[in-house]
Amino acid sequence: MRTSLLPRPLLLALLSAGPFVSACSESPEPRVEARVDRSAGPEPEPAGALSFETLTHDFGAVDDTRPLEFGYAFVNTGAAPVEITAVKAGCGCIATELEQRTFAPGEGSVIRMSWEPEGRGRQTKSIDVVTDAGKAGMLRLRASADVTPVVTVSPPDAGFGDVPVGEGAAVRLFATSSDPRMTLLGVESSHPAVSAIHKPGAAVGLPREPWVIDVEVASSAPKGRLFATLTLRVEAHSERYDEVVRYSMKHTLSGNVVGKLAHEPFAFVFGTLPPKGHLRGQVMLSRPDEKPFQILSSRLEGLDCPDVKLFVDPLAGRGGSAYRLRIDGPVGDYIGPLTGASVIVTTDVPEDARITFPVLGRVGASGK
Repeated sequence: MRTSLLPRPLLLALLSAGPFVSACSESPEPRVEARVDRSAGPEPEPAGALSFETLTHDFGAVDDTRPLEFGYAFVNTGAAPVEITAVKAGCGCIATELEQRTFAPGEGSVIRMSWEPEGRGRQTKSIDVVTDAGKAGMLRLRASADVTPVVTVSPPDAGFGDVPVGEGAAVRLFATSSDPRMTLLGVESSHPAVSAIHKPGAAVGLPREPWVIDVEVASSAPKGRLFATLTLRVEAHSERYDEVVRYSMKHTLSGNVVGKLAHEPFAFVFGTLPPKGHLRGQVMLSRPDEKPFQILSSRLEGLDCPDVKLFVDPLAGRGGSAYRLRIDGPVGDYIGPLTGASVIVTTDVPEDARITFPVLGRVGASGK
């Protein structure tokens, strides 16, 4: 009988561990497991991309007698078609033109811009180009120039101020030029209640003033904010281009046609409120001559927040010549713009028989 050289407990432990290979035996082929990279998604779709020759253009020193024109050339350097969904000028003085909107790979075109320069000094204008390529498809084109006007209207900040309803107002302006032979051919107003008459300064006893423009607000002008753009038709010599030119320039005047009552501010302005927020704002309505008046009725319209209320409080010590209008209350579950709502007040003052105060703001994230 042969006796094992290994102790019995150790022998049993080795046998229970399963088959084993002696040092003299061939090693079995190692098993190779296939590893799958699950982090990689599907193959990305081909994308298009617009490449511009330049995103900026500087016209240098110019005057305001002619449009500034430039073309922004581009090509689709990507592997898929690109569609331009919008071309948005950042100023009303900029016009753009693009004949084609969809571009195959390797295809391109030109976005043409025309800029009517106004004002004085260094100016920069922008054009936003939006494509269907997501965030990567938003581009901004820029144009800049140093503008010197040939004709200057002064005082530059003249306006009508507060014009009492039914009374009208008058403003005198002066037009001067670097060209002493400048001629003012005509002046037109954009507002039916505002008129303008132009005369040489010598004709009104002001020989040192080349041209005088008398602007009048008619007594029939309605209450509210008043804007009038004057279009001046000019003939003058352009030093920049060394020629006599005829062109148009614009000058804007503004003011308020007011009744007997004054209000501050002009609206209930709330900005952006968080969800479940609270509306709390006020407008002061008063009579500057401190004569008493009565608010006959008041109501809040167009606001989808049933718990928000309007309150009218006479101001103590003012003898009935001033009131505080308050909006107060929780917005509840409402999300969205407040624009469209308003406070409507009627009074016993004939010139201010009905006054409307807009409600401006939004509940929730801006733009949603």
